[in-house]
Amino acid sequence: MFISAFLSLLISCSPASVPEGAWGKSFDSIADSLSKGDFSWFDEIPPARYSRILKSSPGAAWLFASHLQKAGRVDEARAFFRLAAQKSPEPWRSLALSSILASGAIEDRLEIAESALRSPSTDGSFPELQAASLAAERERLLFVSGRYSDVPEGVLWVLSRPLDRDLLSAARTALEKPGIEGSWTELLRLRIAMAERDYGPAWTIARPVLENLPAGVDAALPRAVLSDLGNAAFRGAPDAALARDLLLSAAGRCAALAQSDFREASHVLYFYAARLEEKTGGARSREFMDKAHAYADSAADRDSALWYRLDFGRTQSRAERLSDFVLAAPLWTDSPAFSNLLASFTAELVRAGDWKSLRELAEKTGPYADGDTQVRFDYLLARSGVLPPEEEERLLRAVWERDHTTLYYRLLAADALGIPLENPEGAVVRKKTSFSGDLAERQEEWMAVFRSLIEWKLPELVLPMAHKRFPSLSPEYARELAEGLSEAGRYDDAALLVLESVRPADREITREDLSFIYPRPWLDLVEAARTEKVDSALLYGLIRTESFFRPAVSSGAGAQGLTQLMAGTAGDVARKLKVADYDLSDPATNIRFGAFYLDELIGRLDGNIMHALFAYNAGISRLRSWVRISGTLPPDLFLESLPFAETRDYGRKVLAASAVYGYLYNQKNAGQAVRDIF
Repeated sequence: MFISAFLSLLISCSPASVPEGAWGKSFDSIADSLSKGDFSWFDEIPPARYSRILKSSPGAAWLFASHLQKAGRVDEARAFFRLAAQKSPEPWRSLALSSILASGAIEDRLEIAESALRSPSTDGSFPELQAASLAAERERLLFVSGRYSDVPEGVLWVLSRPLDRDLLSAARTALEKPGIEGSWTELLRLRIAMAERDYGPAWTIARPVLENLPAGVDAALPRAVLSDLGNAAFRGAPDAALARDLLLSAAGRCAALAQSDFREASHVLYFYAARLEEKTGGARSREFMDKAHAYADSAADRDSALWYRLDFGRTQSRAERLSDFVLAAPLWTDSPAFSNLLASFTAELVRAGDWKSLRELAEKTGPYADGDTQVRFDYLLARSGVLPPEEEERLLRAVWERDHTTLYYRLLAADALGIPLENPEGAVVRKKTSFSGDLAERQEEWMAVFRSLIEWKLPELVLPMAHKRFPSLSPEYARELAEGLSEAGRYDDAALLVLESVRPADREITREDLSFIYPRPWLDLVEAARTEKVDSALLYGLIRTESFFRPAVSSGAGAQGLTQLMAGTAGDVARKLKVADYDLSDPATNIRFGAFYLDELIGRLDGNIMHALFAYNAGISRLRSWVRISGTLPPDLFLESLPFAETRDYGRKVLAASAVYGYLYNQKNAGQAVRDIF
């Protein structure tokens, strides 16, 4: 192979001793040119001298390869990754092997997988290099390269695998091979059509399979095929009622076999039949979903059926929905998966002022709910006005003391209880995660890697690598990296790294940690843009919630920049400010426009900051319609009544962040900051 031969030449050359950097260039000069994408100097270096990079630092070959890969110079990048895999110490060697496995020519990746399988890693930081993962990747690469006879099950192997880009292309190629025929080929065509979102043709293939199932197959179908059959019916059938009936009939025939192998088929087919029944407005969707639940053998499948059954009941009366939740709660396993349904129903009860039902919901489902939902129940019941004062205080103290991740409720509870938050560090992050100590002794080894990424101007790789390779950094190390990430403009990554470092049970949060979690980049621009109604704490709370300090971020809806302005809104603001040309990815422009727009909304809404924030997120027309329905509620309960989960969460996040900014930088008591916004 060319690359192997090239590397043989490359590594056979004895690298000369270089006092700093490589190839006669200083380290700073190399890093600076790489960060700017300038490889003109590198193009003049003959391949025989490439190995001199090894003298620069232990990870230099991998780091240089990463810059080449970032610049799209794939062949050269892979050559340097191979150099690192053969000559660099750990963990750079394993990083190089992982990089080669992740991209590039299929044959090269297969060669590396087979080579690594001869001495698989036992390092927990590299699960992809352990024996089971390598064996699975080898099978995948063998199929992609067309070596079907070397893969268990041959061509049929792909039927049970997720079809990524490589497997999808290989599956198309497999269908063109001579001798590939039989009923299984139609199932492979189905899988390809569904992966390509070609739902009409997928239904054409799926329909005769469903009409005959389980006849025509000599074993239970893989789960991926069953899901595609159901999804083809749900998304591609022009006659939803007919598709539902075919699914029900096939599910019944599979169930009649009374064979464990076909229980999964019955579950999946009843599941999609129930969704089609709901789609057509039929009255039996929950009945069919109950059957899907009855045939579910895994906790995840049972939870999925329960979730949809509860969701199907959204048009029922409050009493009927309450009964459904009470019956379902003891049956679910993954409590966070049901938090959105509970939150939606809770908002409905708050809008209706149905505190009796809310109390029953909290009492009957709370023990099975996630921590944040339990805290919401406690706070709302304490604020309902229907409980005796001592019970209200008990619930508010539970909100303050319970372990959960919702700063918003903790701040409100402290304010209601009169607990001074002069030092609210402990309120921001509660003890919720414990990491094993298995990798603790390797912190310094990984810190050397993370430091190198920053020194080599690859800061964007620090957080993803920390998540993947070493998720248990101490706060001291996290602060060090956060400093470097902040200097590189990666304020979002710095905040997340520090936040995650203080979550384990034995770690306390400090004011310095808070300054990274709630940073103040572009301070001069924020100070210039703030107004009498929009102070810097509120503006930073808005920026942190909207974009998490990413100037070029765009939402799926088209909102842009730090304050996430839509193009139409930005155009209106520009006309009012008499700005002809502007760029919403420019922090100065975006911060100025966002502050102006929020200030304008506050003025239009009679100085109500919270209402202005809701209007900023969901539009002023929606906000006014919500005010007509629930506007007499106190501000905190009005927030909880909003029908949009996104807007409820948005309001909580902006308020909590603004309160922390007010405490950290504006000498405000956190409780007073909350009251200012409300």
